[in-house]
Amino acid sequence: MKLLRYALLFAALVPAMAHADFLPGEWIAQFYQEGPDGAPGFWGGVCVQADGTWHMTTQTASAGRWSLTGPYLHIHGGNTNFNGAGELMQVNPELFAGRWQAWEDDRTFDAYFTTQWTFISENCDPAAPEDPNAPLNP
Repeated sequence: MKLLRYALLFAALVPAMAHADFLPGEWIAQFYQEGPDGAPGFWGGVCVQADGTWHMTTQTASAGRWSLTGPYLHIHGGNTNFNGAGELMQVNPELFAGRWQAWEDDRTFDAYFTTQWTFISENCDPAAPEDPNAPLNP
């Protein structure tokens, strides 16, 4: 029965994904630590620009590149402390969901998250100011 429900949900989403257009602009990205408790990780404002670049509006020095292949958003980049990459599937024009990995080059940190990105505006806030003491979630 559960399998049937998931099959019906997927069948309902496929037409929406096939015709959905990607919206460059400001997104709210929510990240949840993968594991048995699904603990909340963090959230952030992300400006995804039409030129294939992105920057965070809530975390300093965080930027990178993205590409879209069918309903999949491939995104990567980092900041002064972490690297990150993810593949998100477009649910509708204003919602992406998928997996994200973050790591440090020296291997002292490596984490996996599930993530959901919600579109909020065609206009982006500027990149977060260069302040090493700025909070992750203001």
